[in-house]
Amino acid sequence: EEHTPTTEYFHNLDSETLMLMTSLWDNLKIEGNDVMSVYIGLITFAVIVVVYFIYRTIRKKKRESMY
Repeated sequence: EEHTPTTEYFHNLDSETLMLMTSLWDNLKIEGNDVMSVYIGLITFAVIVVVYFIYRTIRKKKRESMY
């Protein structure tokens, strides 16, 4: 099996751009460790969507039973 590197290097970019990319990736890695708030937001959104569809289904069934 051939070992593939886990990093990429762009030879055509100037050194300033490479340093900027490295700095941005480092900041992203540092900030990316705290993803609990993202999970909480996604779970909250999913719960709201599920509750909305349940409410809409119940309301639709009540309206159908009235006629």
